[in-house]
Amino acid sequence: MLTPVQVENAVAAKGTRFATVHFIKKDGSPRALNGLFRPVSHILGTGSPTQPHLVAIWSPREGWRSFRKDSVLAIK
Repeated sequence: MLTPVQVENAVAAKGTRFATVHFIKKDGSPRALNGLFRPVSHILGTGSPTQPHLVAIWSPREGWRSFRKDSVLAIK
């Protein structure tokens, strides 16, 4: 499991490139999510700000999603 600081560093390193995040959902099941952390064309600035313990990701299939920093297994 990655630490929240490692997650923040990995997200910053990915920039605007696609990433796959493997994490544990709130119900305890594993999940993989593909998407962009900073999609230039999908940021409108009209939604709610992301809470400090969450990371927002934009998935082409599912739209905006988020995951907890303390539940990440890997970011590729």
